[in-house]
Amino acid sequence: ESRALEALMEFIRNVSVHATQGKHREELRKSNLGVVVGKFVKQLCPAETERFPEHARRLLVEAISAVRNLSIGNEEMQNQLGSSGVIETLTGLVEKMLEAPWRSEVLLVETLHALANCMQN
Repeated sequence: ESRALEALMEFIRNVSVHATQGKHREELRKSNLGVVVGKFVKQLCPAETERFPEHARRLLVEAISAVRNLSIGNEEMQNQLGSSGVIETLTGLVEKMLEAPWRSEVLLVETLHALANCMQN
């Protein structure tokens, strides 16, 4: 299980990095990968605010970072993220974090940055 989790985190981290730099930047930004990762974020968001494991929190930070990087200055991606409910999920996550005992400053900051990027246009 931990090997799969680490592989998934590495994949998402690579998507995030390559969305802002590298030779495949434009291909990634034109793909629907932001929506795919955004839907993953929706699945990963905790239903209960009392318990949220650290490994899930780290994975969520990586996934939100990827969504953020894929949406920077990308109006088409921002529209897709809005219509697929990802922006609503991120907003709900911020609300949960403001009242949750597992609140994470890193997660909150990354989520707010992603929301700002998604709502630029």
